Amino acid sequence: METAQRQAEDIVADANAKADRIRSESERELAALTNRRDSINAQLTNVREMLATLTGAAVAAAGSPIDDERQAGVPAQQTR
Repeated sequence: METAQRQAEDIVADANAKADRIRSESERELAALTNRRDSINAQLTNVREMLATLTGAAVAAAGSPIDDERQAGVPAQQTR
């Protein structure tokens, strides 16, 4: 009977140790994936900002349609 009790305690202790290792590994992996996600989000933010800058620069270089009409001598529409 004592042998069975010791074996059961050993099995429970091994299971607890294994659960602790798995928990630690999972927490490490979660932290690494969270860092990776944050890094990707930061890169996406940088890309969006660069695209906005390039798009804004392209629009400014092309001029707005109203400016183009004024430079071409096209009268602006008048409202009554």
